[in-house]
Amino acid sequence: MEKSTSNLFKIKEIKTPLGSIFLYTNTKRNLLYSKALGYISLGLLKKDLNFVQSFNSGNSFTYLVNTSKVKFANPLNPFYLAQIKNNKFLKAYLVYIPSPFVRLMNQLYKKINPVDLVLKTEKELTRFLKEYNSLGN
Repeated sequence: MEKSTSNLFKIKEIKTPLGSIFLYTNTKRNLLYSKALGYISLGLLKKDLNFVQSFNSGNSFTYLVNTSKVKFANPLNPFYLAQIKNNKFLKAYLVYIPSPFVRLMNQLYKKINPVDLVLKTEKELTRFLKEYNSLGN
């Protein structure tokens, strides 16, 4: 795990033969951090969404998705990702998207799958995680 996530601990692994999602949280359980790798199929995404919907920390939480290691995603995924906003405990939905092409695709789907904040660089991701942990959000 990179240094920026050293204050987080793994709570779930969701794996398929071609892709994986690793979910982390902090001790306050007000941040859910998802690292997606490989091919993100509809089946893998549905399992992730089920976990996010059941993630009840007792208070609001921020959901941050790291897409830096995603090789390919099912084109229907944005339609399913729109369900994230249905979680009554969700405070904010953020996505780390270092790829300019994927950010362009995100812009095309922004009405279907509204993201609260897009982080574009690893520096922004690291800064967010450090500030989030130091402020006790």
